[in-house]
Amino acid sequence: DAGGDLPYDGDSAGSDTVTLGPEDLESFWIDAFDTSGRNWEAVVAEETSKPSCSSEKIKDIGFCSDDNTVQYKDNLLRDAYEYGDFAAMTMLGIGWGLSVRFQLGRETTDGESLLAASCYQGAYAASRNVAEAPASGSGLTLSPSDMDEGTIALLTLVSDDSAYGARGTQGYERVQYFIAGYLGGLAAC
Repeated sequence: DAGGDLPYDGDSAGSDTVTLGPEDLESFWIDAFDTSGRNWEAVVAEETSKPSCSSEKIKDIGFCSDDNTVQYKDNLLRDAYEYGDFAAMTMLGIGWGLSVRFQLGRETTDGESLLAASCYQGAYAASRNVAEAPASGSGLTLSPSDMDEGTIALLTLVSDDSAYGARGTQGYERVQYFIAGYLGGLAAC
């Protein structure tokens, strides 16, 4: 956010969670892949009534490898936003993390992929920490409560069967991987 919660949506300047969140995730991953000498394939966030490529269980948010999209129902992100803007960003960020796995030729539907995506989200969060935030770019930085918001999302929202699903992981594991990424960067993931 920019020193507090961004509005959820509807900001006429596009300075809201559903606009700036995906743009900032894209910026982070473009830079990360560029640094590693790889080309990043853009991910698109799409509001939908149900993710088109997900299982019957996954009804509210999912990563679709066939078209490299994170498809979500508005109500899911609004529910996450009730905990704060970074909870909604974490829900989107897990989808971007699954795209990273896909682009690296790795599995995207098992527990290991969910833990890796949690780690990637931690690395992203560290890059946007007030002390670590880039001098240029979208201007998104974390406020003190954002880590709590991300943790709530990892503990309760990500694993919901209507979201990404637990995939055999526990909330504390997802948080541990998030912290590993936060402290160790992408190399820890």
